[in-house]
Amino acid sequence: MTPLAALLAFHEATLPPARAVPEPPPGYTVLDTGKGCGNGHGALCWRTLHLSGPPGVPTAEAADRLRPRQRCEPNGYLLDRRDVCTEVSIEGGTIDYTVLLSNE
Repeated sequence: MTPLAALLAFHEATLPPARAVPEPPPGYTVLDTGKGCGNGHGALCWRTLHLSGPPGVPTAEAADRLRPRQRCEPNGYLLDRRDVCTEVSIEGGTIDYTVLLSNE
């Protein structure tokens, strides 16, 4: 691959890799998935799992079991120095497990 083609490929591949989003633990149910990107300098791209927790477990406790709330690690590409970060939040009774890829 030529350097220009590699640069374009990395520029276009702004979403975190699908392998960065793990399968939820037993008892958690995937309600929906999402992905997107922000705009501007330092924009972020993400993949999100919208989850419900195990039956009988309060949402906040189920979210705590998926912690750490935020963890970052290298994306793994030699030329792509962006970090892949994981966040867990609660939105309207749903657990959002989000994997972010920073363009900074």
